[in-house]
Amino acid sequence: MDLIILGDIHLLEKNPIARKDDLTSTQWVKLKQVFERAWLQHQSNGAIVCIPGDFTDKPRSWNLLREIIRFLKFYQLPVLAVFGQHDTYMNSSKLRPYTNLGMLAEFDLVKILGSKPLSLGEYDFYGASWGEDIPEIENPNKVNVLLTHRSIAENPLYPGHNYIDAEDFSEEHDFDIIICGDIHREFIIQNCWSNWIVNAGPLLRKEATKYNFSHLPCFYIYSKNKFFRTSVSSQRGLKVLSRKHMVKENEMLVEHFDIEINEDEELTFKQELLLVMQEFEDEFETEFVIDILGNIMEVKDG
Repeated sequence: MDLIILGDIHLLEKNPIARKDDLTSTQWVKLKQVFERAWLQHQSNGAIVCIPGDFTDKPRSWNLLREIIRFLKFYQLPVLAVFGQHDTYMNSSKLRPYTNLGMLAEFDLVKILGSKPLSLGEYDFYGASWGEDIPEIENPNKVNVLLTHRSIAENPLYPGHNYIDAEDFSEEHDFDIIICGDIHREFIIQNCWSNWIVNAGPLLRKEATKYNFSHLPCFYIYSKNKFFRTSVSSQRGLKVLSRKHMVKENEMLVEHFDIEINEDEELTFKQELLLVMQEFEDEFETEFVIDILGNIMEVKDG
């Protein structure tokens, strides 16, 4: 049985300000490419679609939910998922049944994974949604797969970034395959125990970040003990992304940054940057803040 591995999807109801085209239409074209390939794999060898959180950009988008239901009913493929913070309403795990992803699970269109294994063929699937603990493996003789949504990365995204090292995480938790979401960076690593950890990266480039200008969306297929990176038809970042709207955010951050410097001269420059990051990480897209602080650092160092 094959695995169709996605990263964060962030299906949206409104077009992001950073996009030049209509991402609310483009997203269905991309998702259709993934599910068409998944359907072909399913016919020949069986296939399971794996989504490691942040299926939608907002936890409640009822018009969007109707479209997702129609889409998943058409393909009738097994879909496994965990909750990301964007899938979780008011940061409450108790309210998860009353969200987009929760309703998809209620309609048996998506299976939410948890601490108890879901056995399908040669696999045992486990899940650790955003904020949940990593489960313990019950049967080491199965191919044990973990879907999780947490800040796992190869490298820090900004100075002082409190992240989980991908290779260390895969060595600490003895799953054969770890499929992770949250950090919008594509990577695939095989550790010293020959176990794999993979993040397919963002399927939809909704922010005009430096990374997204070069990233080309994809998904991974795990088949016959091998991973295959599969591209999704996409235009180059310069064709579909714009940074014009970031001028205002940049000005606001610079203004706030200067205030922080004047208020406490004893802070190191790195500490000042972290204060700004913490202040704005919930107000703006984190990726915007990372890029803008990079610009500020260049000015300061100069």
